[in-house]
Amino acid sequence: MTPDAVVYRYLEIISHRARDAERLCLLLSADADLLAQWLQLLDSAIDLDDMQAQIRDLDQERFVALAQTQMLPMPAVPRRSVEQWLKLLRAACLAEGLANHLTQTGADNAAYAGLASANSVNIRLRALLALSGATLPADPILDELIEFRGINPVLLEDASAELRIFTVVDGIESGRERELAWQLLNISEAAFVDLVNEAQVLANAIAERLDIARNDGVDWMQRIWVRQRILMTTSCFDESSSLEELAYLHQLVSRSLFSQPPLILIQLQGQTILQQLGGGDLVIRTGSRTSLVAASIRASNVRAVDDSADLAVVDRQLLRVMQARSALIVPLVSEGLMAALVLKYDVPANVDSSARIYAEVLTKHVVRLYQSGETSAESRLSLEIEQFRTDEHERLREIVHEANNPLSIVQNYLHILELRLQHEPEAVEQIEMIATELRRAGHLFAKARDIPRNIDTDPLIKGEIQPLDVKGWCVRMVEMHRGHAGAQQIVLRTDLPTQAVVLSCETSKLTQVMTNLLKNAVEACQSGDEIVLGIRRGVFREGQQGIEIYLKDSGPGLPDDVLDNLAGAKVSVKSGDHQGIGLQVAFRLSNEMGGALDVHTQLSRGTTFSLFLPLLDLLG
Repeated sequence: MTPDAVVYRYLEIISHRARDAERLCLLLSADADLLAQWLQLLDSAIDLDDMQAQIRDLDQERFVALAQTQMLPMPAVPRRSVEQWLKLLRAACLAEGLANHLTQTGADNAAYAGLASANSVNIRLRALLALSGATLPADPILDELIEFRGINPVLLEDASAELRIFTVVDGIESGRERELAWQLLNISEAAFVDLVNEAQVLANAIAERLDIARNDGVDWMQRIWVRQRILMTTSCFDESSSLEELAYLHQLVSRSLFSQPPLILIQLQGQTILQQLGGGDLVIRTGSRTSLVAASIRASNVRAVDDSADLAVVDRQLLRVMQARSALIVPLVSEGLMAALVLKYDVPANVDSSARIYAEVLTKHVVRLYQSGETSAESRLSLEIEQFRTDEHERLREIVHEANNPLSIVQNYLHILELRLQHEPEAVEQIEMIATELRRAGHLFAKARDIPRNIDTDPLIKGEIQPLDVKGWCVRMVEMHRGHAGAQQIVLRTDLPTQAVVLSCETSKLTQVMTNLLKNAVEACQSGDEIVLGIRRGVFREGQQGIEIYLKDSGPGLPDDVLDNLAGAKVSVKSGDHQGIGLQVAFRLSNEMGGALDVHTQLSRGTTFSLFLPLLDLLG
C-alpha cells in the first residue's frame, strides 16, 4: 500500500492551483497503487508520455474528480514504509536499466528486437506494477509477468526479453538476481553491479525530486490530517467577494490553526509597497534592498526572520506589531502576485508545514479576488498613469534646463584649460575626451526632455550615422576607464587587429553601450582581474557581414537570476547608488543600431559581451 509520505505529496500536488502534470506523473511513475488507479481511470496503456498528455488535456472539473478518488489512506490498513517503497522503485529502475543495456549491446540480436521499439521507462512502470501484484485488464504483457512470476528460469529460455528482465529483478527478493542476469540475459556480474548502482541513483533522484526520502521520520499521517483540516476550515473562503471580506474570514479561521492570526502582506494594484491586508500603518517597499521580508517575497522563498540589531528597521517594526521575536515569511506564490503570510514563529515544528498548506489555500482566493479587482480599478489606474506621465515630463524639462547650466560652465573652463596646456599634447587629448563626454551628456539630457507621450508606439529615434575609426575609438574607451580600473588594481587593455577598421554607425549610441558594459565590468571585477576590449573582423550573422566588438573580463560571472532577465529592468546587486538599468540600456541601443548583443558567462570564470554590428560601410 502507498506510504503516507507519498499520499501526502499526492494531495499536495493535486490541490495546487497550477496543475503540474509532469510532477504528478513523476509521482505516479514511482508508486504502483497510484499508477494502477490512474491508468484505470484514464483507460490508458502503460505509457508515461500518453498518460501525461491525457492528464494535461483534462478540463479542471474532470481533473479534480479523478484526482480526488484517491484521497485519504485508511489508518487500519498496513502501509509500506518509505524504505520499502524505495526498494520497489529501485527494482523497477533496474528493469529500465537492463532494457537500456540490452538494447545498446544486443541491437543485432532478434531476441531483443522488441526492446528497441519499447520505451524503457514504460518497462520500468510495468515492472513496478508487477512487483506490487497490480493487474490491468487492458495490458496482456502485465498479465504474463504476473502469471509466470516464480516459474523455473530454465523454462524462460525463449520467452520475451521483458519477461526475462522481470524475472531477474523479481529475483532480488531471493538474492538470485546476479545468477539470473547471467543465465537469462547473459550479463556479467561486473556489468550487473554497475546497472544496480545506476538504478539506485535513479530511484534516489526520483525520491529527492519528490522530497520524500529525506523526510521519512515525519509523522505523515498527522500532516495529512492537518491538510484536510485546513481544507475543511477554509471552505468558507469560497464565499468571499472582496479582499477585505477574505481578510475578515482569515482572522476568524486562522485563530483555530495558529497561536495568533497571521498577517497578510500584499501589494495592491498600482502600488509599489506591501501593506497589511485588513488595515495597519506598516508598509514595506517591494524593491527594498534591506528588508528580508521583501527579499523573501520577491524570491518566493520561505524564511524565518529573527529580531536582531542588524535587521532592517521595517522588519523589526513588523515583529513588534506581531509581538514576536521571530516570524515565518511564507510567500503566496502566483504569477503577478506579490504577497505573503507572516506568522509568529514560536513553535517552528508545529507551524512550518501548517503555514505552507494554509498559504497554498489562501493563495487561490487572493489571486481570484486580486484579479477580479483589476477591471474595476483599470480606469482609475489609467488616469493615475497619465497624470504621472505629465508630472514626470515637466519635471524632466526642469532638470534638463538646470543641468545644462553647470555643464556649460565646465565646458568653458575646459576650453580655457586646453589653451593653457596646448604645449602638452597628451593633456590636450585627455581634455578633449572629457569635453566629448560632457557634450554627450548634454545630448542625453536633451532626449530626456523630449520624452514621447506614448513610449510603446513612437518610432525609434535615429541618430546621425558617420564613419568611425573603431580601433581609435576602442583606445579612447579604454583610456576613459583606465583610472577607474587602476584604482581597483584591475588590468584594462585592448586586443585590436593590425588593419584599420572603419565602420559607419551611430557613434554616440555605440559609446553609450560600451560605457555601460565597461563600467559594469570594472565594478564587478576584483583586484588582479583583467578586462579586454577587442575587435573581430569578417563576422557573419544571419547572412550579414559585419564586425564584432567584444568585452571580456575574468570576473565572477553573471548569476542565473540576472541571466533569466538579462535585457529587462532589474534590481542591481552592486553596492552604492546603482539603478540596475545599464544592461537594459545596452541591449536596447544595440537593437536600435541594427546590431545584436550576446553574452557568454561562467561563474568564477568571467563574462564576455559581444556586440555584432552589420556592415554599412566597412573599410580597411
